[in-house]
Amino acid sequence: MKSPEETSARPAAGPAPTRLSLGRRLVFSLVPAAFIVALAGAVLEIVLRVRYEGTEQITGAAEWQVAEFGGFRYHWDRYHPLLGWTNQPGYRSGADLPFAVTINSQGVRATYDFAPRAADGVSRIAVFGDSLAFGEEVDDGDTVADHLAEIRPDWEVLNYGVHGYGFGQSVLRLEEEGGLLEPDRYVVMVLFPEDLVRDRAAEFVHAKPVFRVVDGSLEVDNLPVPEASRTPRLLRTSYAAAWLFGRRGSWHREEADPASDIELGRAISRRAASVCEGRGKPLTVVVLLAPAGVLRYLSEPEWRRQFDALRAQFLDQPIDMLDLVPVQVEAYREERNALFAPLAHWSSRGNQIWAEHIARHLDGE
Repeated sequence: MKSPEETSARPAAGPAPTRLSLGRRLVFSLVPAAFIVALAGAVLEIVLRVRYEGTEQITGAAEWQVAEFGGFRYHWDRYHPLLGWTNQPGYRSGADLPFAVTINSQGVRATYDFAPRAADGVSRIAVFGDSLAFGEEVDDGDTVADHLAEIRPDWEVLNYGVHGYGFGQSVLRLEEEGGLLEPDRYVVMVLFPEDLVRDRAAEFVHAKPVFRVVDGSLEVDNLPVPEASRTPRLLRTSYAAAWLFGRRGSWHREEADPASDIELGRAISRRAASVCEGRGKPLTVVVLLAPAGVLRYLSEPEWRRQFDALRAQFLDQPIDMLDLVPVQVEAYREERNALFAPLAHWSSRGNQIWAEHIARHLDGE
């Protein structure tokens, strides 16, 4: 038994260790993790800002801007979630444009609206395509569609052309809007090979749908077509957030691949033919060149050889095809610059000649 002195000499027990509350333990464990995440985010932001010129290259979306070409601006463009852009209904050009453009309330280039159905004895033809179908650089009344209607007064021709379209966008518009006014037949004008090249791009004039062939089937991606002003602000200002949460595909076109372009063009043709067959209406695909293409065709033999080989592959389809390239080359030899508009398109005279040949073809001649 211990003496009282020994008992009194024992040091007093210290206070019990303080235990951290659950909340404090979480704070001490999360702070380092948050710091690491913030640091990683900052590094990612810096790396992406060095790699890309803007968040639109990551998201595939860009602020909607008025397209420009040759000193004039396309104020009639309107954003479209499927097509990328289309014609603004009700648009009328002013003095700022060197050629007169009118878009009716139905989104068709015309100075008047069309009745829901064609009158008795009148055949209604819907024409789709890019700026060559639209009639860029010529006035209302001087497009291929207008010349077709002049050649055949019993035809009512609807101009659904939109500048900058690829072949795929033209066919999507045919599918989306081409049946609304109940045309009797369809014509799709294809600038070859440029319209096929555009199909694989995520942007040409504006952001657009992307077309590709996967396991033999046509796929359309980048839908709805992104537009930065319609996406969260964070994805437009933070490169890291855009990369983590907003990637929609490449903003830039893939490397040129003519064989893939032809395969894609044939797949798009099949889709157009299927849509028209489902409506019980005939389809004609018209292949043509722009003025620069004709000049190159005549001056570069090796390019012409490759072009002719690719064109032959595209034309070899079980679809009604009209190859206007030989007609255009011969017309240029005869009339030269009278066929050219000031910049990069065909003049009214050029459009008249193409319309004459299209009319004869549609008549079965």
